[in-house]
Amino acid sequence: MAPEEIDSLRAHYDTKDTSAAIEHAELDESVVDEPLVGITIQLPANTLDTARNLARSRGLSVTALLREWIEAQAPVVETDLDRANVTFRGERLTEARAEEIAAEILARADRAVSSRHPDEPAT
Repeated sequence: MAPEEIDSLRAHYDTKDTSAAIEHAELDESVVDEPLVGITIQLPANTLDTARNLARSRGLSVTALLREWIEAQAPVVETDLDRANVTFRGERLTEARAEEIAAEILARADRAVSSRHPDEPAT
């Protein structure tokens, strides 16, 4: 975004009451299948400029364009979770053991809630 556009938006929202729009906003509670993680890469300046120009021409951010290119080249590796060797605190985690751990955690949470004084705020 160009500095002039940023300045224009800043000036607009510094003097605009957006509370009505916020009251009608809807919370997006969707869950992504796989969260994104950040990395840092170094590119020659002209390569980055070219990628930025291509991204802008497609209405994308440069990171979205680079992610698209990488995903197009990277093979998708499927993991068979039934055969995966997952460990938790040194213990092989089976589906049954994962369910036991989840039940223990839920039971602890229930005990914590039931032992809280009625006037004590929830955390």
